[in-house]
Amino acid sequence: MNLPQQSEVKIILQLLWPHKVSSIRLGRGGDGGYVVPHAALQSVDRVISCGVGTDWSFETSLRRLLGLPRNTFTFVDPTIGLYSQVKSLIYILRRSYYEIFVKKLPKSQRKYRPRDFRRQMISVPMVPLTFGQGCCRLPLIRKWVTDKVSHQSVTLNELLKGRTVGPSYLLKVDIEGAEYSSLASLTPESINKIAVLVVEFHSISNNSVQLIEIARLLSECLLPTHLHGNTSSKRIGELQVPNELEVTFVNRSLIDSTLEKAESLWNASLDRCNRQGESGWDLRRSDLDTWVAWGSNPGPPD
Repeated sequence: MNLPQQSEVKIILQLLWPHKVSSIRLGRGGDGGYVVPHAALQSVDRVISCGVGTDWSFETSLRRLLGLPRNTFTFVDPTIGLYSQVKSLIYILRRSYYEIFVKKLPKSQRKYRPRDFRRQMISVPMVPLTFGQGCCRLPLIRKWVTDKVSHQSVTLNELLKGRTVGPSYLLKVDIEGAEYSSLASLTPESINKIAVLVVEFHSISNNSVQLIEIARLLSECLLPTHLHGNTSSKRIGELQVPNELEVTFVNRSLIDSTLEKAESLWNASLDRCNRQGESGWDLRRSDLDTWVAWGSNPGPPD
């Protein structure tokens, strides 16, 4: 793993540090749930969800809250399908067998838990019943999200090309590393259509420069309102920043852009560890300010 420069970690945290805004958690209590601002949801009338896998609890909660019809949701994920779900189930079984009986790893070090197996088992019959064509199913595009359009891929600009008056899209992006090139290719016109953006940045240790560029690109129109470190990911740097960050942005036109920044990252009423038994990651703004003041020094001032 390539560790980013200390200065890059500082810039990332400064650019993504959330502002104080009333928010709500939607979806599962652990991995799969996201925090979104109350006020901005009133402007949302279309939802695009890129990267679903076996968990669409966030979208289900959002649909119930807003009362939106099924055709206002678009799911984009080439792995959604009976064959892919069965294939994933077999992989979980083989991986778990290897970790339990061959390597004899303790529970805390295993990639999958019993709940992951149960969720995958449930998704196998549920996927063909939930997604596809028909008035009772959710629209699905089986393509990869990238920065280029092809018969196998689609861009975020293409997904956001619909006509709209003001920001009305809620865009969720969880595409396992492809978010960097995809978000970097967004045009100002597309960004202006986004009311709420929920994105998970993967492997920031290898993509710190790209993340800084994307954060600056988005900051022209969007304001970060929530920052959660994935508690299942590795930690990097002096502040032990999780290598995966879940960030919520809201269009500046929908909230007061003069809002104060949050004092700390962990909100006990909203944040949850991604898996049971893990410890949460918190950081106070005062600690960050002190750390930034250290410059390149190896430790805090006396």
